[in-house]
Amino acid sequence: MFRKCIPLLFLNILTISVDSYYVDNRIIGGQDVTIEEAPWQIALLLNNEFICGGSIYSELFVITAAHCVVEKPEQQFQIRAGSTNYNDGGSLISIAKTLCNEDYNSTRKINDIAMLLLKKPLKFSESIQAIRLAEKSPDPWSWATITGWGRRSNNLSPSTTLQVAQLQVLSHFWCLLEYYPVIFDDKFCAYNVYSHACQGDSGDPLVLDGRLVGIVSFGQLNCGGSSVYVDVVKMRQWIEKAVEILN
Repeated sequence: MFRKCIPLLFLNILTISVDSYYVDNRIIGGQDVTIEEAPWQIALLLNNEFICGGSIYSELFVITAAHCVVEKPEQQFQIRAGSTNYNDGGSLISIAKTLCNEDYNSTRKINDIAMLLLKKPLKFSESIQAIRLAEKSPDPWSWATITGWGRRSNNLSPSTTLQVAQLQVLSHFWCLLEYYPVIFDDKFCAYNVYSHACQGDSGDPLVLDGRLVGIVSFGQLNCGGSSVYVDVVKMRQWIEKAVEILN
């Protein structure tokens, strides 16, 4: 049922090309915050280069997007936890194993979630904490918080400082209007006219009432419009089973 992060590709005829979407995002229009304000946030590094974000699930496990790790050697990954900057400080820990959802499909962008097993446990502190999973999907028009290492709208250079933005969850109808036919029940959209997710934010947490509700999956090529999130509630059973498999 579970497998390493090798994509499962299906032959599907889409009325629009999903290649017009970025699958990695970076916050635009965010504000600087310290890691103590989002201690569950981690930076995912590949060969010492920042590629994605993620969320601390426990001392040994991190949740991120499947497309961040699929078909990449596990030994080339590390996470940085407990640092406001993705390139300095905190705890740098290697990845022992990666596990993608067995139904992840890179063409249709479905089940875009992966669990990472760390080589050694994190030491929890004010700057390193696990985040609880949401127990219900976010209501349309509710406001949630995204964190990640972003860029400002007036500066195209990536920020090395952790950023935060407030986004409003859209109804499934509005999400379908923007992304049909690649929106399924495992996802939802969120939007703010002043701030967006953009290149590099993949895997980052969307948080509501102190709980993880979404994982950044993809967005528009020009970083406008809404961004698309894996619904953590729909993936809760998979997450719990993945921990059992990797332990």
